[in-house]
Amino acid sequence: MIYKTFKIANQLIHTIFVESLQGGEYGKFNDAKNQIILAKTVEIEGEIIELSPSQIENTFYHEVNLASFI
Repeated sequence: MIYKTFKIANQLIHTIFVESLQGGEYGKFNDAKNQIILAKTVEIEGEIIELSPSQIENTFYHEVNLASFI
């Protein structure tokens, strides 16, 4: 389950979906804006690949883990 808004260490974190991120990243955490940004697609060797729901969910939890250290 991907939460759109949740709290970690009393910080309100928002999850945002974008079509893609630069550099083939699946997701990233922006601590200045308290955002987890998740890509729907990645570009690998010039090919656009749609990420599966489980890949996106796994990326979400990876970024949550990073957010928990703020």
